[in-house]
Amino acid sequence: MISHRHRNCGIMCLCKKEYVLQIGICGVVNMKKKILKAVLGILICWGIFVAIEGFRLIGSTDPGKCPLITLGSTQTADEIADYGSLGFSQTYHLTKGDAFVYGEFLVLGIRIARWES
Repeated sequence: MISHRHRNCGIMCLCKKEYVLQIGICGVVNMKKKILKAVLGILICWGIFVAIEGFRLIGSTDPGKCPLITLGSTQTADEIADYGSLGFSQTYHLTKGDAFVYGEFLVLGIRIARWES
């Protein structure tokens, strides 16, 4: 038996010489921390991207005059699908004469902004 201190956490333990490993329990904890940090980093980056894209969409459109997603175009379905896959949706509600009534911008189903004519 030899006494040694774990490199990562400083815990003293007694181990047989042939079973002394650098990883041990502390390595598993450190790996979980690294995975958690990576997941949190991805979520934070996604959140920042959603916010920036949302402000870009909100700021780049005057829903009453020139909606970002042009109604009736062949590109509309693709744009809606692309934004939907990221958690966005932008909806324009029109009257019978194609007069703008109101528009909404949603992120993950939560209304972030609403415009009225």
